[in-house]
Parts: sequence; structure tokens; C-alpha cells
Amino acid sequence: MSEKGNIIFEFNDFRLDQRERYFARGSERIQITDKAFEVLRVLLEHSRSLVTKDELLAEVWADSFVEENTLDKNISTLRHVFEARDPGVAYIETVRGRGYRFLPDVVIAVRDTKPAFAQNGDLPSVELSAAEVREPAPAAEQRSSTVRKTSTRWVWLSVIGILIVGLAAFAILRSRTSGGIPSGKRLAVLPLVNSTGDQNTEFLSDGITDGVTDDLSRLSGLEVVSRNSAFRFRSDQSDVRKIANTLAVDTLVTGDVKRLGDKYVIDIRLIDGKNDSQLWANQYVRSSTDIMTAQSEIAKDIANNLRLGLRPFEIQAATSRSTQNNDAYQLYLLGRYHASKATEDSLKQAIALYRRALDADPNYALAYAGIARCSSIMAFSGWTMKSSEAMEQTREAATRALDLDSNLAAAHASLGWVDYVYLRDWKAAEQEYRKAIGLGPNDAEIHASFAHMRSVEGRSDEAVSEAERSVDLDPVSLMTNTLYAQALFFAGRTDQAIKQTQKVFEIEPNFWIARNLLGRIDVSQGRYAEALTEFENARAHSGIGSIVPITEIGYTHAKMGDRAGAEQAIADLRASGRYVPFYSYAAIYNGLGDREKALDNLERSVAEHEADAVFIKVNGRWNDYADDPRFKTVLQQLGL
Repeated sequence: MSEKGNIIFEFNDFRLDQRERYFARGSERIQITDKAFEVLRVLLEHSRSLVTKDELLAEVWADSFVEENTLDKNISTLRHVFEARDPGVAYIETVRGRGYRFLPDVVIAVRDTKPAFAQNGDLPSVELSAAEVREPAPAAEQRSSTVRKTSTRWVWLSVIGILIVGLAAFAILRSRTSGGIPSGKRLAVLPLVNSTGDQNTEFLSDGITDGVTDDLSRLSGLEVVSRNSAFRFRSDQSDVRKIANTLAVDTLVTGDVKRLGDKYVIDIRLIDGKNDSQLWANQYVRSSTDIMTAQSEIAKDIANNLRLGLRPFEIQAATSRSTQNNDAYQLYLLGRYHASKATEDSLKQAIALYRRALDADPNYALAYAGIARCSSIMAFSGWTMKSSEAMEQTREAATRALDLDSNLAAAHASLGWVDYVYLRDWKAAEQEYRKAIGLGPNDAEIHASFAHMRSVEGRSDEAVSEAERSVDLDPVSLMTNTLYAQALFFAGRTDQAIKQTQKVFEIEPNFWIARNLLGRIDVSQGRYAEALTEFENARAHSGIGSIVPITEIGYTHAKMGDRAGAEQAIADLRASGRYVPFYSYAAIYNGLGDREKALDNLERSVAEHEADAVFIKVNGRWNDYADDPRFKTVLQQLGL
């Protein structure tokens, strides 16, 4: 279809415009990748009919070999999009072992794109239902692997007169856009180098990088690698081809920030990742009060030069600012800079800076979303704040952010986190996560967080799928790779989980969360001595997070029959000077076989709404308690 005329599919207020590469519901432009767009197009062409997996793979990935799980990920993405906007309505049916069927009725409009030289208004159009466009479907095994051939023949016969004129105009338009910069569909924005000589301005270079990354992530048809992976190359960007290969991207954005008197000079370059050639470059000279507008201009210029086929208003919408107050914006950038360090002190600094940004602009939704994100991190064990207090702060900030801007994906994800960890409302949590993924499909942290929830529920296949997607978007992030390993572990895929932790150690040998996870895997297989080595390594490198490995050390000593070692761990927890969740004591008493104390502390953990308690359904350490009435009550209280 792609070269013959403009096909527009309409269903349930959704609209997919094939030639313009436009997918929307009402006035909302929906961002999906090119491959997800093509998968949806094929399903729409055959609405209410089975399309086999082989047919979809042959149609969408005709020139490359991919595994079925690549198709499954795109189907999952589309389901997230529909669920976020139409909760509870089934759009895509899985025909087990065969393929997929698109369920709603689809109306197809066949139009020619108006030629540049047309004088008399819009050209005619023909609108047909999907059933009218198709011939009766033959048996699946007799279909051509290229499914579009039979299904669209009558469309082209019905509009052949229009296409004679339209194809001529199309040829003219193509001649104007051929050549030049290739349209890289997967891109990474590397951290801008701070060349000012002043470390205190690093938050500006990082802030511009983050802002441009966020803006480009909102563009349809472009997949942008997460900040975490891009920032792994802060110190060395010399080997562009290696970086592009590591991040699996077509194109890289690089640049630097210099100081010239009272101005900042921002150099931006667009680099072809395959051959290290410069595709485009520009320089922006701005005062500190104009950094906000510079960020928007940079993102717009990159989008235009990537030739994604987007309309000007779409680029404008993606790069619009949620504040016009420069002081608020700079305070937000500084807050984000501190938040990225993810230590307790830096998170507290970030929250304080976000609050100052709100003093400057009380309606700055992103600042509230920033507070919510920082607070949700502080809900874990090892911080000075109680989990319940951190969760309440998360809920308040995320709710306020969405009151101001209902399209903030990160705020929806924060609410989803609160719903299942704190409020134990799993249905509401799923709705928030699906909204978040629909609004921010390129956000690796959202996919990782949703994977975490699915693991806790025991929905292992979905957890692994979401975790894989997070790693696709953030391939060298320590946390996303570790959470992927955790999802594999809870799914019972232990060997794969171990291999995944080794990938983390290739990036950072002493990443304590991965070391702690590997220790837990060792414990599950009875390798207690090896586990203690991993936990001690984790403790040595965890800083304030040492509550977690100390708990694991206590549990492991208990399982080894070393009561003195377990009691020493309990003493270490009490002497830590930090908030120790009741769950830590419950875990160690569980290992010691002290059932009453284990359940006493577990019940208090649930009553306090501690984040750690939600794992008990999938944590094999509690399997022996499955028939205990008190344990069953705890599971009911958790909604599991």
C-alpha cells in the first residue's frame, strides 16, 4: 500500500494515516515505533481475521530475520497503547499458537494526497468498511506470506483514476526529500561535554542533554535510548562506532557547552553511527536566561534533520515547555542533576530544589513529578525515611503533577507504584502503568517498574517481557539489567538470571544490587558460602543501602545453622541508626525457624505498608508458610 495512495484506518475514535505515518485518537498524537505502526497497519487491513505470526513477520520484517519475541514485544506495546486510552476494551486477540486478530470494526478511507499544484480543494475520497475492502479470506495455510496482496486489490481498482494524478505528485514530492540525512529510527543523545571549565555549570550541560532526550522521546517513529545508558559514555566518546554498536543505534547526538563572556556556546552534532560521518551540525549562542528556549530549538532542529515525516505542530507539541519561568526551569535542571546520583543526600537535595522551582512556578508539573520519583526511590529499605512516609509523599506529588498535566508518563508510573506497593490496589496500579507506557513508550524505567510489579504478582512471562523491553531501551544501565535478572530469577529461569548478572558485572563488577541478587540465587540453590561472599561484597559497596545485604547475611547464617551469626546481623541492623523495616527481622527469624517471631514481624511489616513485604508470594523462602492461616491472612491483606 505504501506507494499507491493514502489509506486511513478509523476505529473507536482512533485514526491511523498510512502515508503521513500518523496515529492518533482525537487530537492526541500517539507515539509508537515504526515496526509497531506496521504491525498495527497489517492487523487493520485484516480486521476480524486471523493474521498468522509468519505473515506478520514476513510483512513487517521482510528484509531481516527476527525472533518471534520481537513481534510479541510490538503486540505488547500496542496493547499498552489501547489499554491506556480504553481500559478494559479488547483490541487485539491472541489466537494461541497461530497469530493475532484485530477485533473492532475498522472503516478504511482511501485518499490521494493533495498534489502541490492542486487548485480546487480536497481531492475525492472513498470510504469503505474493512469487510468491504477485503475479499473472502482463504485458509491461513493458503495465504501468501505477503498478506497485503489479496486484501487490497479492490481498493486500488476503486481509486485507480485518483492515483494517476496522485502518483505524479508523489514522485515530485519524493524527489524533493531523497538523499541527504538518513532517517535514523533509533537514536542516543550522548551527554554534552561541559567545556566551560566550571564544574558548577555541569548541571546545565546535563540538563540540556536530558531535556533534548525527553523531547525526542516524545516523537512518533523515533526510539531514543534512555539517559542512563547514554551517560555511561560521559568520559569517553571517542569511538563513535563502538558506542553506536553497544547502544544498537543508527544515529548519535553529540556536542559540548562552552562559555563566551556572559554567553553559553552550545555545539550540537548529528553523527551517523555506522561510519562516524557528521550528518548535521549547528551552534547556539545563548545567555543563561535563554537555555530553556535553546533546548527546545535543539530538539526541533534535530527532529527536522532526521526527516521523520512529522508535521510542524507535532514537533512543536513534543518540544513545548511546561514552564515559561526561567528560574523555575534552572532549579528543575539542578534538581534533576542531583536526582540522577540516587544517593540519600542527593535525593533530598533534589526534592528541595524541585520545591524551590515550585516556589518560582507553583504550576510546574514536572517539578511535582520529580518529587514523586525521588520519594518513590526513598521508599526502599536502608533510608532514614519510613517506607510509608515516602510513599505518601510520592502519592501527593504524583497526584498534583497529573492535576496539572495528565499526560506525564512518569507521574502515572509513580502512582502505579504507590497503588500496588502502598495501597495494594493492583487493578488501579495496572491501569496507571498502562497509561504510563502508552504515553511514554520509550521510558525504560517505566517498563522496568511494571516488570517489577508483574514479578511480584507471579505473572512471570509478562514480567520478563517488560524487563526485556527496558533493557532494549537502556542496554547498559546497571539497574535495568539487574531488574531483568531478577525477573528471570522469579520466573524460575535461574541459569539465565545468573548469566544476566554476569552481564552487569562486565559493566560494573561491584554493583551491589546485582551482587545481592546473585547471593540470593546462591542461597536458593544451597550454596551458602558463595552467597555470603556475594552479600559481603554487596555490603561493602552499598553505602547506606547496607540494611538489605545485612538482612541477607543474617538469613544465610540462619540457614547454615549459625544462630550466632544470624543474631549478630540482627544486632547490626539495630545499631545501624537507620529505619529498619520489620520485614528484615521477619526474614532472619524465618531463616532461624522461629515461626512466631517471623509472622509477628511480617504482620507488622504489612501493617506499616513496607515496600519489601510485597515480595512474599514469589519469594520461595516463605513457601513453608503457605498453609499457615496467619500467612494466608497476610497475603489477603496484600491483595495477592
